[in-house]
Amino acid sequence: MHKPLVIFVTTATSSNKTAEENLGLGYLAATCRENNIEVRIIDGWLEELTSEEIINRILSERQPLLVGFSCNLLTGDAAINIVNQLKTKNYSVPFIAGGFAPTLNPKKFLDSGFDFVSLAEGEETIKDYCDHLLNGKPALTEISGLCYYDELHNLCFKKPNCRMALDEIPFPSRDTMNYVIKHKIPVSISTTRGCKASCLFCSIAAYWRTADGPRWRGRSAYNIVDEIEQLYHKGARYFKFVDDSFIEPPRDAEWCNNFADEIHKRGLDIGFRITMRADRVSEDIITALCRAGCDSIVCGVENFSNKALRRMGKKADSKENTDALDLLKKHNIYVLHGFILFDYATTLDELRENYEVLNEYSWAICKGIFSEMYAATGTRYTEILRRKGLIYGDERFENYTYQIEDDKANMVYKALKDWHVSHNKIYDMMVEPINKPRVLSKSGSASFYILYLDIRRRDLEFMGEVLDIVEGNLGQSYLDEFVKKTIRNSMEWFEDYANKVECLYDSEEIVYMAEEDPFTLIEQ
Repeated sequence: MHKPLVIFVTTATSSNKTAEENLGLGYLAATCRENNIEVRIIDGWLEELTSEEIINRILSERQPLLVGFSCNLLTGDAAINIVNQLKTKNYSVPFIAGGFAPTLNPKKFLDSGFDFVSLAEGEETIKDYCDHLLNGKPALTEISGLCYYDELHNLCFKKPNCRMALDEIPFPSRDTMNYVIKHKIPVSISTTRGCKASCLFCSIAAYWRTADGPRWRGRSAYNIVDEIEQLYHKGARYFKFVDDSFIEPPRDAEWCNNFADEIHKRGLDIGFRITMRADRVSEDIITALCRAGCDSIVCGVENFSNKALRRMGKKADSKENTDALDLLKKHNIYVLHGFILFDYATTLDELRENYEVLNEYSWAICKGIFSEMYAATGTRYTEILRRKGLIYGDERFENYTYQIEDDKANMVYKALKDWHVSHNKIYDMMVEPINKPRVLSKSGSASFYILYLDIRRRDLEFMGEVLDIVEGNLGQSYLDEFVKKTIRNSMEWFEDYANKVECLYDSEEIVYMAEEDPFTLIEQ
């Protein structure tokens, strides 16, 4: 007799990111398997499957208990489309959506064909719902995190309870790990959930506000190294810690040293990348992390204007940001700093302030000079825009367009965006191997970085000229003509640059697997 079967799916996504493991589905699969339930994972992103291919894969399996979709802000519409196509084929099973997009906007998914939404983290929810389907209990009303419409079309849910100690959760299943290693993509590990910051724009903060529990939880160093060791013996050597904030209290320098000691004690020669806040960077912590194998850090700087940082709800000020970057450079770490140049209240003075510091720290990796604060569904930033009447148009990819209030800042916004879009694909292709990152040789990483510095210098030169034109009151027509002429005259340079990037891809034996950034292409 067959075990009960569940099918978990993630669709392909229009993203400038390289595909990577879906740890959420891995954790759900491990939970189901621990409870004697068979699992099929269909990873449309990693396997580059069309919606039709995903549908055929689902239909080729025997009847499951349920089909679950993991949906981020870019994949929700594709999942909805697949569910509705399956329903037209009289495929009758419960469909459940989980992940960021359904958690932040459950009504959209329930109104569009899904039967249930799993809010926030899903291990306990999926276990209890499978028990309900198999045994009739617990009742739907007792399942934490399960959102649905009752017979009267009332929205029902019991708030998720995200309090489980992370060391007690089974390690995620690794159904797709061989594919990841083959394509030189880092193996992903999650060591924490949540973030203690409260940035205005952050979908992560909005996501965890839907649940009861601490704002941040972390695994023990010993538990993390247990998982690393398992993966190491399966061929993994480079890891991407996908935590939104790797270092939060009670993690400190002592914890980091214990982590490094445990790695060395087990003879694990590894490298890894983490994400951390600028106000968590310290000499002792970085020294210990480097000893453990860290060679790349994403630091959430976001801006160098203190006025803008306060608007964003950032805890670090501009000096803390630059101090953190200085320290990371001292340790020869590849530093990737998140950056948001524009929000609704950006001023010309702030843009000039940022330009000066960006020039001083042009060695730090940042994806282009153009960047804007996304107005994502469910965030506090979007609610502020709505109250101010600055949102216009319908949402796309769970994000809204909005107006920048300052006319001169808006001139700079349009000029930098036109410039960035003109060579967006080249920039993505250049930065992706060191930003996402890919598993490169040391010489390959250095070559990509050196080439990055060339395009960074050209970007900043353009930004400086745009600021001079706007500050000099030369007018919109003059600026428009300058932008068009500069883009036209730069085409040959970018073509030559793209050839150099492609040569590096060939020498490192990697393939560009992403698409153009859909958010940048949205008209403001």
